[in-house]
Amino acid sequence: MQCVRTTLRRTGAAARTSRRLLWLAALLLIPLGARVAFAGPGFWTSGGPDGGTVLTVVTDPTNPQILYVGADNGGVFKSTNGGANWGAANTGLTSFVVRAIVIDPTKPQTLYVATNGGVFKSTNGAATWSASNAGLTGLSVRALVIDPSTPLTLYAGSSGSGGGVFKSTDGAGHWRQASAGVTSNAVQTLVIDPMDSDILYAGTAGGAFKSIDGAASWDPASHGLSDPNVLTLAIDPVSPHNLYAGTNSGLFRSVDSAAGWGPAGPGITPGASVAALGVDPTNPQVIYVGTTANGAFKSTHAGSGWDPIDSGLTSMAVRGFALQTASPATVYAATGSGVFKSINGAAVWNAASRGPAASDVRALALDPQHPATIYAGEHDTGVGVFRSSDAGANWAAAGSGLTSTVIQSLAINPDNPQTLYAASAAGGIFKSTDGATSWKPANLGLTSNNILVVVVDPGNPNNLYAGTAGVGIFKSTNGATNWTAANNGFTSTSASALAIDPLIPQILYAGTDGGGVFKSTDAAASWTPVNNGLTNRRIFGLSVDPMDGETVYAGTFGGGVFRSTDGAGSWKASSSGLTSTNVVPLVIALADSATVYAGTFDRGVFKSTDRGASWVPFNTGLSSTDVEALAIDPTTASNVYAGTNGGGVFGISAAPVACVGDCGGNGEVTVNELLIMVNVALENSPVGDCPAGDSNHDGQITITEILVAVNNALTACPLAG
Repeated sequence: MQCVRTTLRRTGAAARTSRRLLWLAALLLIPLGARVAFAGPGFWTSGGPDGGTVLTVVTDPTNPQILYVGADNGGVFKSTNGGANWGAANTGLTSFVVRAIVIDPTKPQTLYVATNGGVFKSTNGAATWSASNAGLTGLSVRALVIDPSTPLTLYAGSSGSGGGVFKSTDGAGHWRQASAGVTSNAVQTLVIDPMDSDILYAGTAGGAFKSIDGAASWDPASHGLSDPNVLTLAIDPVSPHNLYAGTNSGLFRSVDSAAGWGPAGPGITPGASVAALGVDPTNPQVIYVGTTANGAFKSTHAGSGWDPIDSGLTSMAVRGFALQTASPATVYAATGSGVFKSINGAAVWNAASRGPAASDVRALALDPQHPATIYAGEHDTGVGVFRSSDAGANWAAAGSGLTSTVIQSLAINPDNPQTLYAASAAGGIFKSTDGATSWKPANLGLTSNNILVVVVDPGNPNNLYAGTAGVGIFKSTNGATNWTAANNGFTSTSASALAIDPLIPQILYAGTDGGGVFKSTDAAASWTPVNNGLTNRRIFGLSVDPMDGETVYAGTFGGGVFRSTDGAGSWKASSSGLTSTNVVPLVIALADSATVYAGTFDRGVFKSTDRGASWVPFNTGLSSTDVEALAIDPTTASNVYAGTNGGGVFGISAAPVACVGDCGGNGEVTVNELLIMVNVALENSPVGDCPAGDSNHDGQITITEILVAVNNALTACPLAG
């Protein structure tokens, strides 16, 4: 698109100001959902793939176009256009497993979320969050409910030592335990009687409980429940003596305010774990059920019979529903592969996941000849592999032919990057010869279908090595046409990490889950333990310095990083500055081997510029701190990608931003880039679509920043702030 500055003449300050205001007024009317490639000066930005595990979805009671979802380790996402687009809304959150969201019915800009790190509150429509945990410190909160008649009163269900039911009467300013009579410390769901807010029901891992005095006391309410593990509860909004309980082994119904329960699942898959319930607020005869593995069901007769409603769903794990009170036929579902929407009472579902990047990405691979082409292997959307050909600006499903979509490792042929290998948890190894357009099994000779890691010999790409869970290491010398066991001297049953010395590819290292590191100097013909200083460690990351094969790094679970400078002859702890001991992936910059990145299970990414002697956190903008995979552009030490559990893929670039609004980093601000900024400001798109528009890195784009960008478009990008 032609640059804006070439299409406008500057005819004086007054004319410029007038044009800017008119232009902005016009822009505000135009929706846009495009992404741009990762960019930002040392600032992580989320770029997809769209979808992933979503645990809850809610709708604004005053505006059916506004919705919120909570992701499994991805935080909160918000839509202002009925689910067409979503943007991350995590500023201020420090815990990103979001299990419940409640909205103040009288002030819908006020929201509360239940997370593994307690309760967070927003008073500005999820633009920012603050912890509201006084009295809840150290507890994982799984359930929240708000008193509709007195919205400053909330109840929280928590789990863990000291867990139970907690109550706040000051808008989550303070909490006090309100669990008298509740004998389980794992409270998983709460509902409140819409006619009498002193009556509450709690579902726990140890049964159901009822309170008739605002949680001052509780009584058991499990009579008739054959499974005491209550995952979810729902109450009839018109006749609140009717309740439904979803358990780990089916659905139950009570018609007498939980005095007794009976099975209510004819038509639901027998034994299905029911994790989601929704009652139509205008017709309580219509009920929706979501299961953890068997899809969704609907009853139009108050649970007396059920029909499957899976048409269009790509995940059979359904965790939550939102039903539009202004439009009862519109239903949203939170699933294991993102958000789905139906406008016909769940007869047909359509994906509504443009923006929520909440997938569990365990593997990354970059095309060494075209580093803007990225492959992501993931666990939870049912796709398996995604591909981006524009450095993360857009992603496409690339899992055709995969019969197991839980991908744990990816490898690419450096001489022919159209050839890739995917290691899966249940289908063995798959091979693609067309850039992930299609895949075929490549398992001849393998005796395990649970492959933890696969690597390609950079000197001879026909040589591959695979680490399995249970039967050790396998080798192929013909591009995965067949495999043979390569366990001579390898005394561990599982190989959780593999690394090849790029200078001498006959030298390999294998990490184990509890047996330390093994080394081979003869292309896996034999192995020797090399654990001096590293005995019995669980190894999940290995990397060899591309410029000095004697330097090897090991990422351990429970011990941080270890480094060897003598080809694994001896190891020393190399964790100065690390605040996590659980290191998963390690990657070394080919362009500058002194630069090393470490991903952790619980503290995000750390960076070392002195070969691991010291580390610093490297997490600005990284909303998911469980980092499972890392990849680095071979042409630069600064373009890094992180695959996360629950946040998809994040990208980072140390290149300076040319100016505010230059989303693509090409030295100019275009009309399209201004449209992107406006849509981010309107919360139609995530801030990651234009990190260069967020000049102060506060997670949002303001009118002031848009005005600066417009000026940059008119004056050839002179302003960086």
